[in-house]
Amino acid sequence: MKNLIVFGDSFNAINMHFPGTHWSEILSKKYNLNLISLARHGCSTRYIVFQILHALEISGDNIIVGSHSASYTRVEILTKKLEEHKNISMNSFENYDIDNKDDSFIRSLNMFTLLDDTTIEDNDKHFLLKKFPLELNYHIDKWGMFFALDKLKESNSKFSYIANLLFPSGDLFDDTYINNKLGEQHVFLKNEMCFKDFYIDRNANPEFVDPGYHTTFESQNIIAEKIEEKFKRNGWL
Repeated sequence: MKNLIVFGDSFNAINMHFPGTHWSEILSKKYNLNLISLARHGCSTRYIVFQILHALEISGDNIIVGSHSASYTRVEILTKKLEEHKNISMNSFENYDIDNKDDSFIRSLNMFTLLDDTTIEDNDKHFLLKKFPLELNYHIDKWGMFFALDKLKESNSKFSYIANLLFPSGDLFDDTYINNKLGEQHVFLKNEMCFKDFYIDRNANPEFVDPGYHTTFESQNIIAEKIEEKFKRNGWL
């Protein structure tokens, strides 16, 4: 059985309260793929880099797909003391939202809303806001994602990177650049797949019940078809 390994943030993360509705679940069911979901709601690109590096350690016939974070304003902080992390491994993050695992030892934060977060110590806020400028965050994300994608390419993995999420200012690479670096089969260009085409802003549409991946159930079927089309063109399905 082939593995479908998915990396990313909420756009690629499933929701255990709506089983079978996410594009990754739809595609896995149709082709009898073993879904390994590494994507996590609200996580940063740096965390996604670790997802990709973990995907490379999973043995088997793998198809790896996903995207960067929708926002370069995200960072992670530790939620427990270091001595409590001794037995933590990246295996604990597989299918997090399927198996309802315990709380993670890291927590994702958005720099834009950090000041209003009463659970974070003021000195931690000061460090993140004053010592970690957003421009630096963006370039670290860009470097880290390219490093991880290059590792996928180097390993001859079957992988495809969804290069366009919501807005060009938040995307990490120009389509032409990343397509030339990785190769056509490894990149979903904007005309092939872009989450912006299906995105519903829950703040602007209060009547919309967001399943967590910011689209309707119907849109997830369309996304599954788009990803299926490229996988079949690549000869992976």
